[in-house]
Amino acid sequence: MNFGVSEFSIVQVRKDPSHRTEMSTQILFGERFRIIDIIKGWAYIELLFDGSFGWVENSSIKELNIEEYSLLTDNVPVILPGISVAQSINLPLLSKITLMPGSEIFGLSSKMDEFSFVGKNYKLDHPVEIKSGTNRDSIIDTAKTYMNSPCLWGGKSPCGTDCAGFVQMVYKINGISLPRDVWQQPGKGITLSFVEEAQPGDLAFFDDDRSQINHVGLLLEKNRIIHASDTVRIDKFDHQGIYREESGQYTHKLRVVKRIL
Repeated sequence: MNFGVSEFSIVQVRKDPSHRTEMSTQILFGERFRIIDIIKGWAYIELLFDGSFGWVENSSIKELNIEEYSLLTDNVPVILPGISVAQSINLPLLSKITLMPGSEIFGLSSKMDEFSFVGKNYKLDHPVEIKSGTNRDSIIDTAKTYMNSPCLWGGKSPCGTDCAGFVQMVYKINGISLPRDVWQQPGKGITLSFVEEAQPGDLAFFDDDRSQINHVGLLLEKNRIIHASDTVRIDKFDHQGIYREESGQYTHKLRVVKRIL
């Protein structure tokens, strides 16, 4: 069984081995996965970070044998907290690569601005700031860096994200793992009995007319919520759900509030 890793900024993961099928998630630079099967130029993979499955084109991934994978993962990766640009030192004529928040950086130098990755050396446009512990303020600060990012089903970057990918990446950057899909995420954390108990950084989940959870957002101070709906935006929040001021109506019906921290 072989493993793989992404050398690209973003790799699309699809439900079936075809460009015509729905994108289910994405692989960011440095994220690792297990290769389960290969069929006609497509690989069926399992992302090691969150256990999600899907199909990717062989040309968009770097395949690793067990020895190469072990060598790569000798050190714990640093999770990139914000957008950075990396330039190849070995091949300076190559185009620079823009790295998304949540990317995984291996072999970071003591100056925090160079790293080694699958036989290549890169220099970042600025040193990486490693977060020291997880707290509510850090969670909120990270979430707000995604403001106005467009919505994209299956996305999980500032270039395009869905609601579950947004909160997953915010928590990943702050050292906490969450499942990929919105229906899985309520299985984590502690359920709050009353909205009044909620604190900034808690997650609120919402359901549809069939009582199926279909949306998630991250609570802020002063009865506000940041969530991916059309774009990553901030709206009012109360015991009924999300209230959009410009339309004067509730857009999402509250199901449950969970405390992850």
